[in-house]
Amino acid sequence: MRSVGLDLGARHIAYCEVREGKVVERVAVTRLDELASRLGPGTPPACVAFEAAREAWHVHDTLKGWGHQPKIVDTTRLKTIGVGQHKRKNDALDAEHIALAVDAGRIPEAHVLSPERRELRKKLSVRQALVETRTQYVVTIRGLARAEGTLLPSCAPYNFLDRLEATTLDDKTRLLIAPLTAVLKVVEEHLAHVDDELELIAKRDPLVRLCATAPGVGLIVAATFLSV
Repeated sequence: MRSVGLDLGARHIAYCEVREGKVVERVAVTRLDELASRLGPGTPPACVAFEAAREAWHVHDTLKGWGHQPKIVDTTRLKTIGVGQHKRKNDALDAEHIALAVDAGRIPEAHVLSPERRELRKKLSVRQALVETRTQYVVTIRGLARAEGTLLPSCAPYNFLDRLEATTLDDKTRLLIAPLTAVLKVVEEHLAHVDDELELIAKRDPLVRLCATAPGVGLIVAATFLSV
């Protein structure tokens, strides 16, 4: 089986193949499908290793579908195989070190999430982005109101819009925060929809339900724990 290392960059992919401790081929491409002549369906089987990254799951599934053995490298142990030891960012050298580690049988593998866990993780990422956006808008609206001489009452973020509607504000302040309030309402609607989806997913997962039996642990926290 061939030994191949990939360095997955945002704009290009460094490819290195090693045989018996010697580099036999290097190439740089911009997309994974450009490696089809080397790793596509029908090519000699290869053990292909690459760092855990945002696109790692996609690369893993694609390579497996092409008939190869993909290995995701644990990023916390990259230095043990020489990645980054050259003190400068060099994708070609990183790919070489990974390929050499494959050839020597010493790849520190990361845990590979199941497709279901990956979907859960994506949903949780969407939820996190919405929660952070809501928090930012709430803080900004509070700051603008305070600058106009009004101190908005304390409350949980999910109750903020209701408390804001019940608070007496002058027309100038209402008009000032109107664009932010309008967007915040849309964020709340999408967040509620995502929470409903996550709750359905979590309720169907026996491990999530089990973790949620711990005191103070809800479905979202349990799902977040299991998604990694």
